[in-house]
Amino acid sequence: MFKKSLNFPGLVLLALWLAVPCWGAKPLLYIPLTTGQHQLFLDDYLIGALYRAERRINPPTKYEGNPLISADKPWGNGPGPYWNTGTQKVLQIRSAPCWDPEEQVWKLWYFTAHKTAYARSGDGLNWEKPILGKREYEGSKENNLVLVQGDPEAFIQHVLLDPDAPPERRYKGLIGSSGRKPVVSADGTSSPNWTFHPYPARTSPTSPMTR
Repeated sequence: MFKKSLNFPGLVLLALWLAVPCWGAKPLLYIPLTTGQHQLFLDDYLIGALYRAERRINPPTKYEGNPLISADKPWGNGPGPYWNTGTQKVLQIRSAPCWDPEEQVWKLWYFTAHKTAYARSGDGLNWEKPILGKREYEGSKENNLVLVQGDPEAFIQHVLLDPDAPPERRYKGLIGSSGRKPVVSADGTSSPNWTFHPYPARTSPTSPMTR
């Protein structure tokens, strides 16, 4: 038998302490990992313990063959900004390369003076610009320019590969600098053209880029 009993405030605090796990998510007892998934181990998030080991991050070495991709095609030439309106080579990248496990190649979409272009690489260092035959430039479709059906002037950016999506929507991207719209494609290049996704993109109400 207790000589002293908890007062009412003490009982309330004890009840709240016991109830906390019920209010939130269940504690994370383990982290599910897929077999063959590479880990960088930049921190201790996935490490249970270290014994006679230390983390050593070596500085990267800049590739001597830079730039990997250059505006070496006629459709990469365009007028410069207002302070230098002469013809310039234009190339801008707003998508990270995507590794396609089915085709065993890296894929990349980038901006040129004449909208979105496509390049691919087997090793990430040597890139080629295949002829897609989709968008006309100076009377010819012999180029690597991609096309959005219904909006041929669109720039495609932030492209990613969704392995769990239906085959016709494996690749997803956004067009527009404001009020962005999602577009999808089966392979991101030629079969078929990029098309608009039936569902709107999720946007942040506080971001001026997505209003």
